[in-house]
Parts: sequence; structure tokens; C-alpha cells
Amino acid sequence: MQVRRSWLLAPVLLFTVALVGLAFQSSTGKLEVKPGEEYNVCGCATCGCETISTEAGKCGCGHDLVKAKVTKVEGDTAYFKADGWDKERAFHTTGKYACACGSSCACKTVSQKPGKCGCGHDLKKV
Repeated sequence: MQVRRSWLLAPVLLFTVALVGLAFQSSTGKLEVKPGEEYNVCGCATCGCETISTEAGKCGCGHDLVKAKVTKVEGDTAYFKADGWDKERAFHTTGKYACACGSSCACKTVSQKPGKCGCGHDLKKV
């Protein structure tokens, strides 16, 4: 009887692990953005960190994040326009790094370089 219960428990355990994996999938470094939405993005045109965040702050390259509006989205690339920019800038919406604050925090940050997100937590490699 003991062996039969362990065989029945295996599918339940596998299903539970799959659900936990899906729950953490939101922190995989993908940020869903839509035209017209505003985000805080890296104000530096040359560093390559491409930080996008829902929170104000600084990016890994040390520059201030600036408010910018999404003008269009093409695949995993979003185009942003901020006051003072002469043209829109492209940012990858799938980052190599993402905020590690967890589900208890509303901060959503992705970046191509390590650093901290607006809520103060370290970005983790994804």
C-alpha cells in the first residue's frame, strides 16, 4: 500500500512543481508594454543598458531614469520618446537582468546590464 501511494503522489508533485515554475515565469525578464504607456527608461543614448522600469531611479550605468512614452512595439523591441529627445529610442523588452524583489513588490524592471531597480533591489540575471 505504501508503494502505491508514492506512485500516486508523483504526478501531484510534478504538477505542483510546474505551477510554481509558471508563477516565477513573470520574473524571467520579459516586460509587456503597449503604445501610449509611460515608463522610466535609461536617459543615456550610448551605454546600452536599455533599462525599462515602472519605478523612478537610476540604472546600472549610473544615469537617471527618465519618463518616456512607448510610441510603438515591434516584437521584443519597444520604441520610447521622452521630452528633450530628438528622436525615439529602441529598447529590448526582454532583459538579461530583471528586478529580484518578488511578487510582493509592484516594481517591474528589465535591463541588459546589472544594477539596481527603482525599488532598490538588485537586478538578477535571467
